[in-house]
Amino acid sequence: MYLQITTRCNMECAHCCYSCTSKGDDMSLETFRAALDMCEEHGSAPFLGGGEPTIHPHFETILLESIACAASDILDGQVGIITNGKMTRRAMQLHALAKGNVIFAELSRDQYHEPIEYSVVQAFESLGDGTRWTRGTRDTSGQGRIEPLPHGRARELLGFDDDDMIEDNRDDRDCPCEQWVVKPNGDIHQCGCDDSPKVGSVTEGVESPINNTCYRSPEWVDECCENEVEHLIYG
Repeated sequence: MYLQITTRCNMECAHCCYSCTSKGDDMSLETFRAALDMCEEHGSAPFLGGGEPTIHPHFETILLESIACAASDILDGQVGIITNGKMTRRAMQLHALAKGNVIFAELSRDQYHEPIEYSVVQAFESLGDGTRWTRGTRDTSGQGRIEPLPHGRARELLGFDDDDMIEDNRDDRDCPCEQWVVKPNGDIHQCGCDDSPKVGSVTEGVESPINNTCYRSPEWVDECCENEVEHLIYG
């Protein structure tokens, strides 16, 4: 489960799916802990995201409690996190935890990100082979060969200024995050698409019949119809 613990970021990358800036919202510890309870209930290890998760004012507490939750007898998994590496000390702490196989950590580094300390880059490159979803570095642009996903600020980058054009050029393969996304206020959305429907909250539970699926997926639509929650599709 993707916990968007902040919508703030210390970079303003042109391809950002969530249009993050220095201004935004931080998830409260109360909401975060309710989200961890949801992770245990649904057997899904927490993935800490943003924005830039390391700038959350309670990041150390959130990381430690997430590690404990993921490693519990219920989940027996790992916390996931992706950082831009700009906060050198915290980035190196994440590297050390990943190197010790305590967490799953990646460094976002592509043509859109601002320069960071090269020591951070070297450290994360030493963790893996640099492919998209392994520990190490993560390049969503494929060294400039792949267009960013058409969400958030990337719409302007791609020249999408008409909603109909965006819809005509998107499907479930363009989803930024194919799992439930918990927003800072506790609302839960089916996936990371910027128009993904709300399917519940950390206080009220989740109505969605299936996780790890974009709301554009025919599988999710079929499951909603079968489970009589069509209002999630059309609401």
